[in-house]
Amino acid sequence: MTRQVHWSVAAVLASAVGFSAAGGAAAAEQWSALSTTAMGITGDVGFDGKSLIFDEKTRMKLGKGTKTSKFAVDGKPRQATVYPVEPPMNPKLESGNTLCGDDPIKFVAIFGDYSDPTSKTGRTLELFDAGKLPTSDADSCAMFTYVLAK
Repeated sequence: MTRQVHWSVAAVLASAVGFSAAGGAAAAEQWSALSTTAMGITGDVGFDGKSLIFDEKTRMKLGKGTKTSKFAVDGKPRQATVYPVEPPMNPKLESGNTLCGDDPIKFVAIFGDYSDPTSKTGRTLELFDAGKLPTSDADSCAMFTYVLAK
């Protein structure tokens, strides 16, 4: 009985400081799929600032993000963070789908709600397979929208 109590206390303390009982860092944000494409391709996503986690196990590692207030969305400047994917990849997810056709993803841009820049809970994920740092959504190969999970 003592061992079970210690394990439960350890699990509670670990979750309070951002680690799971399984030993890994917990995601800082959990995103619930909102758009039909996100529901069908990615499902819900975790984001911990260093990686995107798809189907709770497929991890896309991200390099240092570049914050900008001039990322163009539909021609209008928006605040976004653009991350290089390290190494470039296009994982096959549990759904059997890939994120961007056959080409590896080289950059991702993350910003708030696509339709409502004032929303605090919306998240948009844009994917890019071109080799240069993207400055707008015009060249994205895919876009998915989410809402922060409660």
